Amino acid sequence: MEATADTRETVTLSVIGMTCGSCRRHVEEALLGVPGVRAAQVDVGAGRAEVAYDPGSAAPEQLVGAVREAGYGAEITAPDAREAAAPASACGCCAARSA
Repeated sequence: MEATADTRETVTLSVIGMTCGSCRRHVEEALLGVPGVRAAQVDVGAGRAEVAYDPGSAAPEQLVGAVREAGYGAEITAPDAREAAAPASACGCCAARSA
């Protein structure tokens, strides 16, 4: 039996211009319409989308293009910037208490 490698990668996009649940749905549909995208979770309040995709079928630049074609601004978020903004050890409300 041959094992198949999981070729899933995840990228976070900053999405500009979303204001409601309908915007969230439009962005999710645009991302899920890109061949190779396996999942997309869009957070309107945070202005970002987490996208799981197959790098053999899709590229982050294609994801940005799909969001822009849907009428929203988008850019790839640097992984280290995301970690600095939200430490894994505490959420925003707890971080203030532990300082």
